[in-house]
Amino acid sequence: MTKTNSSIFHFAIIFILILEIRTQLSNESEFLVDRSKTGLTHVPKDLSLNTTILDISQNYISELRTSDIISLSKLKILIISHNRIQYLDMSVFRFNQELEYLDLSHNKLEKISCHPTLNLKHLDLSFNAFDALPICQELGNMSQLEFLGLSATQLQKSSMLPIAYLHISKVLLVLGDTYGEKEDPESLRDLNTQSLHIVFPTRNEFHFILDVSVSTAVSLELSNIKCVLDDNGCSFQNVLSKLQKNSRLSNLTLNNIETTWNSFFMILQLVWHTNIKYFSISNVKLQGRVDFRDFDYSGTSLKALSIHQVVNDVFSLPQGYIYKILSNMNIQHLTVSAAHMVHMVCPSQISPLLYLNFSNNLLTDMVFKNCANLANLKTLSLQMNQLKELANIVHMTKEMKSLQQLDVSQNSLKYDETHLPGCGTFSSLSILIIDYNSISNPSADFFQSCQKIRSLKAGNNPFQCTCELRDFIQSVGQVSSEVVEGWPDSYKCDYPESYKGTPLKDFHVSQLSCNTALLIVTIGVSGLVLAVTVTVLCIYLDLPWYLRMVCQWTQTRRRARNVPLEELQRTVQFHAFISYSGHDSAWVKNELIPNLEKEDKRICLHERNFVPGKSIMENIINCIEKSYKSIFVLSPNFVQSEWCHYELYFAHHNLFNEGSNNLILILLDPIPQYSIPSSYHKLKALMAQRTYLEWPKEKSKHGLFWANLRASINIKLMDKAKEISHTQI
Repeated sequence: MTKTNSSIFHFAIIFILILEIRTQLSNESEFLVDRSKTGLTHVPKDLSLNTTILDISQNYISELRTSDIISLSKLKILIISHNRIQYLDMSVFRFNQELEYLDLSHNKLEKISCHPTLNLKHLDLSFNAFDALPICQELGNMSQLEFLGLSATQLQKSSMLPIAYLHISKVLLVLGDTYGEKEDPESLRDLNTQSLHIVFPTRNEFHFILDVSVSTAVSLELSNIKCVLDDNGCSFQNVLSKLQKNSRLSNLTLNNIETTWNSFFMILQLVWHTNIKYFSISNVKLQGRVDFRDFDYSGTSLKALSIHQVVNDVFSLPQGYIYKILSNMNIQHLTVSAAHMVHMVCPSQISPLLYLNFSNNLLTDMVFKNCANLANLKTLSLQMNQLKELANIVHMTKEMKSLQQLDVSQNSLKYDETHLPGCGTFSSLSILIIDYNSISNPSADFFQSCQKIRSLKAGNNPFQCTCELRDFIQSVGQVSSEVVEGWPDSYKCDYPESYKGTPLKDFHVSQLSCNTALLIVTIGVSGLVLAVTVTVLCIYLDLPWYLRMVCQWTQTRRRARNVPLEELQRTVQFHAFISYSGHDSAWVKNELIPNLEKEDKRICLHERNFVPGKSIMENIINCIEKSYKSIFVLSPNFVQSEWCHYELYFAHHNLFNEGSNNLILILLDPIPQYSIPSSYHKLKALMAQRTYLEWPKEKSKHGLFWANLRASINIKLMDKAKEISHTQI
């Protein structure tokens, strides 16, 4: 774990230095060469002369010579860590005058020879095989040195003298496995650094007496501490007790600790009464019992306590006692993460806590139930726990009147009401992080009720793309893109299946389909408009007339099929007999007869088919009986004609009594009812029922009129009947 943390730190330093170099070389060409993890056994020869950054780490290089890098005059950063170098003469870099960063950590170095011309900013010799500290007189001339990594199995106070006058920002000191056989407690007294990180050897028990209270240090990190043999403490507590001598020390980090529960609380109590303001403990393994002891919260300078990565070997613990000690800490910032914590109680009195982080634990909805003593809390993080109901979170935080930032991401939160409530209970909330949960329908009025929200992170939830989500999507479009973090990439539909994976910004549904009342009104209005439009069109285009014509044509065809064809063909000689007034003869001769006879229809007319010598009445009766249909051309002239009266009189007594199938009435001109004689009572009845063909005045309708009329008299006459009719003609 120590090597991993050290590597992370080194990479951070490299990144910062690279940015600095790039700023300085903004007007010059830059060249980065990365040959790490490529199985090299020597420095490659094909490097560009413009190389400024060279990474040949994690290879098998065992030697570094002048000829390897003499041509790299522009080299500023050289990373050669994790190789097999045993000896190094620093003079190999005498031609690399711009070199500022040199990482030789994690090699097998036992000895180095210094060179006076180097003036590095970063020199890392940690995790090597040095016996004594690799500090030479020339090292004291590196006035720009900001980071120094060292390793040794022996420490002597005199070894630090060459660098005593340097103001080094950070020193990393890795102690070898055999350290402690001849230990000088005052070895670090003359070290001048702001930040000191000491990596102790990984032994069975911490027994060192090294004084780590370097007077100039503001930050101290101690790694690899094992204190398990004595449940009442070990020599490590003696080391911590000396920290009080350094009034400047404000940051303390303990990394990779294995101890008992009682020793753990003793460490907390010791640090509590120092000048340390920020205390961080990570990678902790705890064992043993817990004795019930009062924790003295008085007289502390501590502002923040962070505990990360806790493993507990004891299955039966007085958890209530542990939770009580943590919750009642009178500090401003408290973090307990990745500690397998299943619960947390409320402080017993009004707490000064401003920041509370319980992420990556096993907390459930029962945490902080009925808690009213966190009124000052501004930031609460419950990320990566086992929270289920968002309603419980709302209830849990309703007494946290000062809460500004809430992080409940990566849980299994759902909500049965609005799914993402407004800020009615979060009057001061400005940051809400609720991504990676089971929120499906965020509240449409969320941003209206959360006026102080400046950041919402709610992506990667199973959004249901329905009408309920439409208003939320619209409200997102009305706020700044900086407010909704991750929009639009992290906001996608999960349901229905047809929309799955669709970004919410591309999900569109109309207002009409989401408003039932509006849909009904729209359908009703559309139906009414359609009905009015159809009615107007029918009137304008005279559609009823067309319908009547089609209906009469259909009825005529049906009636014709009901009469046996053989019977009609034996008696019928003409397709139709026409009765009309002489005043209407022009229309009959110019319109009616030509349009009927052009399809070989035989028409019976009195002026050409009456037999001379017979009476007029006899001829009328004979023509009507020998015609398939009788056509009466009705007009005001018709009802005033005496002969027409006779013809209709005969038809009235001989045809109407048998049915009206053979009678066709054509209304040439409108006939007022009062002008029809009273003896024409059946004609009045027929006229009242509108069972007649009306001659259209519009020329565009004539074609349909003639087709309808021809269809009504259509019958195949027998050859004998045709011959008779021709003979009569």
